[in-house]
Amino acid sequence: MIPKQVKIGGLVYQVKLVDEPIVLEEYGDRLNEGMIECNTTTISLYSKMSKEYMGLVLLHEIIHGIFEYMEIDTSVDEAETVVSKLANGLHQVLKDNDLKF
Repeated sequence: MIPKQVKIGGLVYQVKLVDEPIVLEEYGDRLNEGMIECNTTTISLYSKMSKEYMGLVLLHEIIHGIFEYMEIDTSVDEAETVVSKLANGLHQVLKDNDLKF
């Protein structure tokens, strides 16, 4: 289940579903399934994904939020690679082991 909000650090982020893929200018107008906006404490997720894949994308955006909160400084390309690998690995472990905290 996708929550309506998640807390990252001391901030509560609203999770909203959007009907269109998200365009990210910093990636050459690439279409994305999710985006976190730390300045507005909002996570947007493309609504036409499967629930399981949406969970993976949400985890990916949460990790971006943790990087921002913890001031983990990486280049944009490097951060995207690290975040994707962490999200995929954590998602697999959480799902396969039915871990809920």
